[in-house]
Amino acid sequence: MLAPIDSSKLGRCPSCHAQGVIGHACAERVCTMRGYCFVPHDPASEDADHVEDDPLIGQRCGGFLLVRLIGNGGFGRVYRALQLPIGRPAAVKILPLEGAHAGTAGLRLSRFEAEIKALARLSHPNIVRLFHYGLHRGVPYLAMELVEGARTVRAEIDLRAAARRGFSLDEVESILVQLLAALECAHAQDVVHRDVKPDNIMLEAVSGHGTFVRVLDFGQAKFLGDHTATSMLLGTPAYMATEQLTHGPIGPWTDLYAVGALAFELLSGRHPYGTGDVQAILAKKLDHAFDPAAALTARGYPEALCAFVRRALSADLSERYQNAQAMADDLRLAIAALRAAGDRFATVELVALEAAAPSDASRRISEPHPIGPTRRLGPSPRRARAPPTPA
Repeated sequence: MLAPIDSSKLGRCPSCHAQGVIGHACAERVCTMRGYCFVPHDPASEDADHVEDDPLIGQRCGGFLLVRLIGNGGFGRVYRALQLPIGRPAAVKILPLEGAHAGTAGLRLSRFEAEIKALARLSHPNIVRLFHYGLHRGVPYLAMELVEGARTVRAEIDLRAAARRGFSLDEVESILVQLLAALECAHAQDVVHRDVKPDNIMLEAVSGHGTFVRVLDFGQAKFLGDHTATSMLLGTPAYMATEQLTHGPIGPWTDLYAVGALAFELLSGRHPYGTGDVQAILAKKLDHAFDPAAALTARGYPEALCAFVRRALSADLSERYQNAQAMADDLRLAIAALRAAGDRFATVELVALEAAAPSDASRRISEPHPIGPTRRLGPSPRRARAPPTPA
């Protein structure tokens, strides 16, 4: 059981800088009117005379005290928070709608609600937990588990590339198998993430496990029972599946395509679609004649890995993996083949990954595109067959 906040530890009012017990309301008249409370103060993190330019710092959002801004994007501002009175750390995402026109505000709200509904359905060790959701002064928020002392897979790739230090096959297998277990849980609850990428996968160091996976950001989740068509092109180009570009059926196979792209990166040190601009990458994704495994074959990688890549990244979604367990089984076989091939593939060389995915291709996009004929992003694909219902 978590202990209450230690009343002997003093914090600071973010408005007037007065000292007081963390979580207690500041008694200064203006601070009281604005709802400011004392928050933990770390002198090393800011200048002593600096007041963070965010009026929500120091306010209570439901039962959560907002302590510090840790992230800001189009789909919300994320704060480090403390759950009162027990002091449990949390991440609180608030959806600011001010300044957005009606269409954008509606999209933000629908995506925010999708994340709440997705997290409310899911309970798995490799998925961040939802604590609470509600309204703060008329603005929606959600409070979720704060993954402390962790790095995203993208940050880990960049760090290792700079240090010229690769992943071991054991590390790659651990990361991908855990990711697939999390997605299997989500898919069993009819939730498709739709934005699986290294930036949305955290690696947490826990006792006895150096690469414990935590999947986050379900803001673009699709519910399989919801047959509403989308008028937006949603996703991150480097990891988007063909059907996300062609307005095709979304399902577990969509997330598994992204896992295939990540597996290619982690096991080869390169991106499956090269280092061209976004249009060039998307054109390859839409070209059914393009073989992403050809580069692996040319470099002597085992056929088990090449076959895994071809199936995982098939432009025809009916030929792709339909469930996470089948993909995990073949992934293990592919990695076993790499181990059997000897020291040559024992550690992945990551130097090339620094330029593997262009920044635009790794950035999430949310662009309107018409319901009906697909925009021409590359060679016209043949019509994909509808995939079988996943087991």
